[in-house]
Amino acid sequence: MSSSMRERLGRLARFAFCIAMLSGFTPIAFAQTACGSTTPGGADVICTQQTAVTGQSCGFVRGGTNCTANDFIGNADVTSNTVADCHIGDVLTNQSLSFRITSASTARFSPGLFIGEQSQPLNAAGGTCSVVTFPTSSTLVPARTPFPWVAATAGDACGSYTKDSTSLEQVDGVTFVCDPDVNNNPQVTFMIVYANNQAGASVCTGPANVAPENASKCSVGGTPITNVVVTYEANPTCTGASTVTYDPVAGTVTVKFTITNSGPDDAGPALGGDVTFQDVVPAPIVVTTTTCGNPLGGAVCGAVTHVGNDVTGSITTLPVGGSVEITIVGTVGGGFTDLINNVPTISVNGTIVTVPGGWLNTCPASTTLPVHLQSFDVK
Repeated sequence: MSSSMRERLGRLARFAFCIAMLSGFTPIAFAQTACGSTTPGGADVICTQQTAVTGQSCGFVRGGTNCTANDFIGNADVTSNTVADCHIGDVLTNQSLSFRITSASTARFSPGLFIGEQSQPLNAAGGTCSVVTFPTSSTLVPARTPFPWVAATAGDACGSYTKDSTSLEQVDGVTFVCDPDVNNNPQVTFMIVYANNQAGASVCTGPANVAPENASKCSVGGTPITNVVVTYEANPTCTGASTVTYDPVAGTVTVKFTITNSGPDDAGPALGGDVTFQDVVPAPIVVTTTTCGNPLGGAVCGAVTHVGNDVTGSITTLPVGGSVEITIVGTVGGGFTDLINNVPTISVNGTIVTVPGGWLNTCPASTTLPVHLQSFDVK
């Protein structure tokens, strides 16, 4: 290429750059990301990443005793950035949560987010909270814009929230208890306190003293951590061999089997549901009576009933190592030589139980008497 050609091309490039600048087009894209938007990979963009201060007094003690204003909404969209599961009752520390909040009201000054460390209701006194306040400007890279948190007054240490905003905030260093909800997700309780005037904003220096302007300036609730599953390992099984006794004089058959919780977790009403069992006893047996008895290790029998040959019952409390004995009595006509397979099924009904793998246990029972009962499989 000749020197004159290179010069002409250079002039054209400079001319195009000037036209682009005059038309408002920026040839270099500076990275900026809207808070709460979705990245090309599908992930939500956090607005801030703040570390909570643990072991703090909660919002109720600091004056948020009414919460009728309820101008903030803590959406049921909390996710964990640190764990995929937790064991029921465990205390998790140094956790990272993404918490989506919305304010459909006018600007709200110096909000603080309180998360109950014992999963306790936060509209009453008691327990401790992990507490976080928010910055007055975006500190993450790339810059978040528009950014909902602003400095409402000069020297304000706590960010105030722009009206009609929704944002996703990452809160690190949180403590909470693995307490399951009806869908087997851990749940956290929260309170968002705030002021609705600039004078209220000026008193907030951080988590230690953030407080509502008055008793009604707060929002309170509870929400699941939707991407975490609670693990629960109460494992009631049929232990040992079932016994079958035939009384040829009375024409009765008595079947007994023992249910034991091999743990490691207790089962019972404190954890959301009883242990239940069902046994559809096959003909030619006709069930007459059913009982639960001989409770050991703190176990408590519940009711046992039968409708025809459909036997159902519950074990109200079954601690680890606890056991009960189930007895089913039925009549049978003479002359039968049937081989009968009977399959009792054990479950833990309630809101928190995922049936563990490895529940399958066999309690074989057999007799050489006219009626043979065998293969008691507990699933």
